[in-house]
Amino acid sequence: MKLKNLFLSTVLAALALSKVFGASTVVDVAAGGTAYSVLTSAANVFTIPLTSTTTNASVLRLYDSATTTTNYVRAQYTNWVSYATNYDVVFVNQDGVSTTNTFSGIYTGPVVVAAATNTLPALTIIVAPAGGTVTKTVNLQTVKGLTVVGSTAGVLEVDYRQ
Repeated sequence: MKLKNLFLSTVLAALALSKVFGASTVVDVAAGGTAYSVLTSAANVFTIPLTSTTTNASVLRLYDSATTTTNYVRAQYTNWVSYATNYDVVFVNQDGVSTTNTFSGIYTGPVVVAAATNTLPALTIIVAPAGGTVTKTVNLQTVKGLTVVGSTAGVLEVDYRQ
């Protein structure tokens, strides 16, 4: 019984401390797709209240990035492809007769894949109505940090723990 009470009190203390050591950050999001770096290290994000401060709905995209860059470049590389094909061998024998042999086989050859610039996948997308507020409850675990890109002006609050 004492062990059960000790375990229960430890769990309750851990839950209480998790709320104490939680943090919150408020960011003013400008219009026009400007990226803002909210967090620059790994974090667990729990709730995200978003308030649209314009007469238009506000769409917010969150990315796992420590900087304001939401693009990445995949370098050029070589890939190998194989496909079935037929090939012919034609030769003239010692008697002067032309001989053709057709064989089936598999050809393997290099293909260069060009470099490409891609956008990071959004962790989540939040839409707030015009002049309204919406709170999204999430369980996001970022690795690099948190970057937000908004479509219109708004105020974002991120409740997180690092």
